[in-house]
Amino acid sequence: MVALAAVILPCHSADSDPLQDYCVADLTLNLTINGYPCKDYYAATIDDFVFSLATPANTSNAYGADSFPGIEYERAKQLQSQLQQENDAAESALHNDSQKAAILQEELARKKEEMEKEKRLRREIKEAHEREMKKRRSQLEAQREMVLRSCRRENEELFESLKKKREETDAEIAKYQREEKSLQQNIDSRNKELQKFERLLSEQGLQMKIGERIAALKEEQHKTMMALRTRYNEERLQLAQQKQAKEKQLLEEQLRKKEELAQSIKSDEKNETKRK
Repeated sequence: MVALAAVILPCHSADSDPLQDYCVADLTLNLTINGYPCKDYYAATIDDFVFSLATPANTSNAYGADSFPGIEYERAKQLQSQLQQENDAAESALHNDSQKAAILQEELARKKEEMEKEKRLRREIKEAHEREMKKRRSQLEAQREMVLRSCRRENEELFESLKKKREETDAEIAKYQREEKSLQQNIDSRNKELQKFERLLSEQGLQMKIGERIAALKEEQHKTMMALRTRYNEERLQLAQQKQAKEKQLLEEQLRKKEELAQSIKSDEKNETKRK
């Protein structure tokens, strides 16, 4: 509440003029909330003060009909007008300040609401991004697990295939070894027969012909042995080359799949980094 108050101090003595029993000692603009300040003096609003000066009944009751002349009444009216203007100006300034404060409060509330909306929007964007990243991570983990299972299955199949090929190769080697052993037994048997025949021929004096025959038989035997060994070595070399080629092909296939998996993972990581 804005109150313009005139502080009236007692300043009369026993032989003083009744017109000067009270004088206006100070005129101030008092801003009060509840009531008037009062400490060893009487404070009244300017309306009450001027009313007390301007009312003949009040003056006559206190000091007689001629206590306040007309000039004092005019001065009181001027004082009332001046103080009323100051009061109106103060009230207008206070009203403007109140309006500015209300506008500032509204602007502050609007800014606060905008900040809250922006904060909530950022939080929602962050949560959506986290959900998307979590979903993408789950998809990548599932894809990775699927690729790993596929590679494991292919490795197991490759291992089983290589194991089967090795068993077949071992079986063929065992077969050729058996054939070689049988051939060696036949050769030993032929040698025994030749030795027996040589003894018989030597007894009959046919050593020259026997020697030629033995040489021919030995040459034939040597050719047969060389042919068998060459065939055995060629087939064994061919099997070894086929095995190495198959293993090399399988290893190249594994490396290619691993490189494709690595490229896929790198591409996913790049895409994930771009999204961030």
